[in-house]
Amino acid sequence: MASQRDIGFSAAIGIGVLLAGWCGTARGALPEYADFQLQVRSNIVDGFNLPAGSSFNSGTPALSDQGVATIRLLVVGGSGRAGLWYGGDGTGSVVYQAPVDRLLGDASINGAGQVVFEQSLDFQSEGVYRYDPSGGATVPAVPVGGPFGIEGFADPQINDAGEIGFRADRGSFQAYLRDVGGTQTQYATEGGGIAFLFVAQFNNASQLAGKVRLGSTAESQPDEIRRYEADGSFTRIAVDDDGDPGSPFVGFQNSVGIADNGWVAFVANLAQGSGVFASDGTTTLTIATSADPEVSSIDFFGPVINDRGWVAFRAFDESGLRAIFVGDGTDLRRVVTEHDLVPTDLGPGRIDQHDSSPVFGGSVDINAAGDVAFAAALTPAGNNQIEWGSGVFVAHAQDPAGVSESAFDVRSGVRVWPNPFRDVVRVAWRSGGDGTSLRWAGVHDVRGRLVRVLGNDADTNAPEDDRSTLAWDGTDESGRDVGAGVYFVTVRTDRGLAESKVLRVQ
Repeated sequence: MASQRDIGFSAAIGIGVLLAGWCGTARGALPEYADFQLQVRSNIVDGFNLPAGSSFNSGTPALSDQGVATIRLLVVGGSGRAGLWYGGDGTGSVVYQAPVDRLLGDASINGAGQVVFEQSLDFQSEGVYRYDPSGGATVPAVPVGGPFGIEGFADPQINDAGEIGFRADRGSFQAYLRDVGGTQTQYATEGGGIAFLFVAQFNNASQLAGKVRLGSTAESQPDEIRRYEADGSFTRIAVDDDGDPGSPFVGFQNSVGIADNGWVAFVANLAQGSGVFASDGTTTLTIATSADPEVSSIDFFGPVINDRGWVAFRAFDESGLRAIFVGDGTDLRRVVTEHDLVPTDLGPGRIDQHDSSPVFGGSVDINAAGDVAFAAALTPAGNNQIEWGSGVFVAHAQDPAGVSESAFDVRSGVRVWPNPFRDVVRVAWRSGGDGTSLRWAGVHDVRGRLVRVLGNDADTNAPEDDRSTLAWDGTDESGRDVGAGVYFVTVRTDRGLAESKVLRVQ
């Protein structure tokens, strides 16, 4: 765990002060993430809560505060039609199939479980559609045209009041709009000094936040992150150094996140590397940067933020593996990493690909409880050349005080020491004192290839704390030294599966 996020500057930047910790809003310690629940899995030959042949490739799941998940489908089974999947707590189904040849945009969900998304045909928008679980119907919600001559929608979102916020394509320019039962309000539009409006995010306070380019569309022009109110007024959240030479931000990625309390999360490029930040327009906090020990670079996907100030985002870890983190400006918590083991309907699976393709699809979502939804490619635990398709998971936020022992039986159940190691590393796992027996233990490299089987029988000389132990001397099945690097130790017992990362040095 990292602490006291700091990138070496705290000077005034015209909109507030860049700080290393949160101010104002009360919050507790970041949660642990050791409980992963598969919601839906798509694959060519089979599926879980979904017909075989379905796909949600590169889609971003949405997660409500009530734990309901949804994701758009490129195709439902062999129908050739796009659709919407909806469910929670490990169950769910396809609740909408679009007419032939339609495409659906990413979905948004509110507290009542209502879902909105754009539907299009041949790249021409047919409007925003809304699914309502109370009656099970999917109907048009915001048509094209209307008082503002809308031709298309970018990332429409629905809040708990049923209002729908979005960036609208008005033909030759973009605008930020809100629709309330057919009555539309324009928050901002291109022109009058605004050269381009990037995709916006909408919250329960009816605010829209997004990146705004001023002057002209040239990259050298000033960029700002703004939070707009319905009356057209705005708060400047952040500005790059083209707009303020004293700003530490060289530029911004295109997508932001917004909490219901108005805090905005964004990714900024720095003089060296990049970082994830959160701000209310007065105080700006450093969530993580590529200079952190656990993070080598920030992935090109927008962050999300909840009212506790917990920001979830995609990044690459210190080993170059793709990972999802949650941070709050003080601490940084790893949610899940490429090659982690997770429970699936087919048994223990690994978040992996058969090649170097990205293992995560789309961005992530976080709800008020801190649960994180993500989509990931899956393979069997011991063979990444077999594809299990892609799954949508919810990583449940857990109180850190209650995780240390239960995590032993879920995900973090292997303790390795010394770590890093040079000659021999010992592997311990909790047997439970109830006759639990070892089924299999082994070591894989970062590409998922089996390096060494450590055994199929537990060491009979278990320590007093009832952990069974094995050892690995850094060699493969042929007795050859495998060299320095990152490896993954996996232990499977008749009570479950656990894994830990270990670093070998020379």
